[in-house]
Amino acid sequence: MRTRPYSLLVVFVLMVFAVTMYVRVQAAPQAVTVAVSPTTSTVYPGQQFVIQVLVQGSGAAVGADMWLYFDPALLEVVTVTDGGALDVRLGLTIDNTNGVVKYGAGTFGAPVAAPFVLATIVFRAKGPLGTSALTLDAAHTDVQGESGSILGGLIHGRVNVVAPSTATPT
Repeated sequence: MRTRPYSLLVVFVLMVFAVTMYVRVQAAPQAVTVAVSPTTSTVYPGQQFVIQVLVQGSGAAVGADMWLYFDPALLEVVTVTDGGALDVRLGLTIDNTNGVVKYGAGTFGAPVAAPFVLATIVFRAKGPLGTSALTLDAAHTDVQGESGSILGGLIHGRVNVVAPSTATPT
């Protein structure tokens, strides 16, 4: 007679464990990182160069947006092109006066699995020498999955504008 209460207790404990594990598996978020690539560039005044904004990690996106700040005294944006993975551009603002690119894209189709290119930005280095941070604004950069944000982090970049080498090749 004593085995029956213990059997019920074991079954109850196993059920609680199974439900707890199911909830943990269901609640495990997929996280992506939005990254500037390359993270460091060295360029000359007047030179055009390419920066990509990448969505990296594991997760599937239905939309993403980013604000990328740069020093307008050192850099200017020439063009911004869609990465191609998210097929609907939701917005693009290039503000070379204040040094910000605002970009958003999404899809009406199936979610897009990371990694993918969100946008490609062509910059031109201006005359002064110095270093410009390429800063993703945490308040305005996000990646949305079907159930909400899947953004786990940001990786910023920087651009060093240097004088061209005056050494004569030997």
